Amino acid sequence: MNSARSRHPSRLLGAGLALAAILAAYAPPVTASPARAVVDAAPEGVLQRDVDLIHAIGTTGVLAEAVDGTTVTRARAGAARMDTASPVDWNSHFRIGSTTKTFVATVVLQLAGENRLALTDTVEKWLPGLVQGRGNNGADITLRNLLQHTSGVYDYTEDEAFFSSLMTPEAFAQHRFDTYTPKRLVAVAMSHAPNFAPGARWEYSNTNFILAGLVIEAVTGEPWAAQVRKRIITPLGLTGTTEPGTDPAMPAPAPNGYQLYGTDGVYTDTTQHNMTWGGAAGSLISTPHDINTFLRALMTGKLLNSTQLTAMTTTVPMGKTYETIWPGAAYGLGIFRTDLPCGGVYWHHGGDVIGYSDTNGVTPDGRRSAMVASSTNTFTDPVFADKAIASNNQLVWHALCGTDTGTVAPAGSHPRTPTGPSRRHTTPTTSP
Repeated sequence: MNSARSRHPSRLLGAGLALAAILAAYAPPVTASPARAVVDAAPEGVLQRDVDLIHAIGTTGVLAEAVDGTTVTRARAGAARMDTASPVDWNSHFRIGSTTKTFVATVVLQLAGENRLALTDTVEKWLPGLVQGRGNNGADITLRNLLQHTSGVYDYTEDEAFFSSLMTPEAFAQHRFDTYTPKRLVAVAMSHAPNFAPGARWEYSNTNFILAGLVIEAVTGEPWAAQVRKRIITPLGLTGTTEPGTDPAMPAPAPNGYQLYGTDGVYTDTTQHNMTWGGAAGSLISTPHDINTFLRALMTGKLLNSTQLTAMTTTVPMGKTYETIWPGAAYGLGIFRTDLPCGGVYWHHGGDVIGYSDTNGVTPDGRRSAMVASSTNTFTDPVFADKAIASNNQLVWHALCGTDTGTVAPAGSHPRTPTGPSRRHTTPTTSP
């Protein structure tokens, strides 16, 4: 799948003394964030109204957190399960899909800062013989190309056989517990010719980050998820963020996830799901609080030094198709840049996966951030998708602007957001 939102991989180990020494020498120290006041949104407040709007379009459960300096405002709507009136728990976990990519890119950039790899290194250097056949050549693709989505490598989630294995209720029921290895996913991509020559243009491909995850393992000797835990999750205290590996269960508390497979309004419970098919492209589970903490730490230099943060935030244009979703849309290394309606820009990487989605954003100074997570998703209902994209973007814009000035493009103008390993980043009539 390629345009939904994705997440989950899991068990990670503590950092050893050698790694600690390297981090101390090359990476900025991670310090604890100041205490923050947490308040529930006022019923008539902008954040609560925006959350209620997302729920009103048919989303079963919604949880949002907006941060302004040391003040945290949270809001929720809907139910944790369709068969109960129990509200979404304030500490709920969600599958965050392609928000995973920003974690993976951060680790690659940290390794570059430690001189353990270079962004100009080729894929062939670290993964010899893996990217080849049908015109693919890892010797022509750099690590920068992977993180920037300029490699041209085919997106495995676009493969018809792969996509169809999850895109109906019956197929999902049959394949929901299947396990995929990263090399198997790359092999799916290698069965297709590349879409363009490396560096020729930008095009979202989940295969890029499956490869980036394998590069992390080649460099460090550990799976990408272990490095994410050591370098990001544990230092920042992201207690709600996990990589589940083959475990299909959601950690408690969590709302059930529901997928709209058609346009008939039928909700399919997709909570239990082996997300190895997302891997480094989109398998993490997290919470709005953790993602806000991560994004703010990223922008304020707690995870990357200035050279590496500059590399991450140096962008290439994505094309006019995405202007209808995000004005001024551009892509850095594992992160999007978009214009704010109140002026300035923000950084973000949302995610879509079967049954869950998230939208987020942070200002360049890290002062304001926001994340909204939902437990309903679709790749086939363009009406629901348009409304969801518009209302989620509106919430983030309002939170980052600090005012009620955000505006939303009309329904029907939004191609499906390219933020997760799940094919329909776009509506069925538009290619990503």
